[in-house]
Amino acid sequence: MYEPDLILVDNRGGNLQPAVLKKRKPTWARLPAVRADRTFPWAVEERYSHAGYAPRIEQLAAALRQSEPLSS
Repeated sequence: MYEPDLILVDNRGGNLQPAVLKKRKPTWARLPAVRADRTFPWAVEERYSHAGYAPRIEQLAAALRQSEPLSS
């Protein structure tokens, strides 16, 4: 089984967020990324230009920089 070092979570309203998932879903709570608090919000709304995508890519890069591999 693949156990991710980082999980991007859909941040739209109406979706379960990491804190709720951790309480309600034991499988989620056991994931190494969740135990290490390596879940990051991800805005999934469509962007229609490179200027619109640039901030999202920068957020993704920041999340990746903060997430050292949890396993070898």
